Amino acid sequence: MGHAASAFFEESGGEDVLERVGPFVEGMVQGYLIDKASYEAGVTDIADLQDSEVAARFDGDGDGMADLAGCVPGWGCERIIEHHMTEYGLRDTVTHNQGAYNALMADTIARHGNGDPILYFTWTPYWVSGTLVPGEDVEWLSVPYTSLPDGVEANTEYNGMNIGFSRMRCSFWPRTPSSMRTPRRRRCSRRRSST
Repeated sequence: MGHAASAFFEESGGEDVLERVGPFVEGMVQGYLIDKASYEAGVTDIADLQDSEVAARFDGDGDGMADLAGCVPGWGCERIIEHHMTEYGLRDTVTHNQGAYNALMADTIARHGNGDPILYFTWTPYWVSGTLVPGEDVEWLSVPYTSLPDGVEANTEYNGMNIGFSRMRCSFWPRTPSSMRTPRRRRCSRRRSST
């Protein structure tokens, strides 16, 4: 289980109320992306946004700071993004915009459609990457080095670059009496426990 999921698991009551059931989707990736034009103009690492002139290119509300369409408050990704904001020296040049994720993405997609630079967090697979296609419309940003909250060590490499987030793999369900579990949940649980 990735760091964000582990923290969420423990903060939600851990083994007393949740059951680890193993991966639902293998190979999920999460990280920061920007529009392809900005990437090709040289913005390839999240630390590039320490430069206030570079960050201002991604300003959507006129305050001179880059607007990062980020994570829903309380989600595991929030903890990692907030950690990165401090660790990579972005607090003075980047605003982590939070709220209803689909609303944030609707605004990001509209800005991209208007030809404006965009900066956002997402994960795949998710519908956003079918609209803003990595490698075509947008590109993954690297980070200067791996740094995760609470000193957690994890592999944050993806396609030869450090994207700053570990690969997501594991999910969990609320603990229920065994008579209420669906066969799929039991099958997934058995498979997880045997490896």
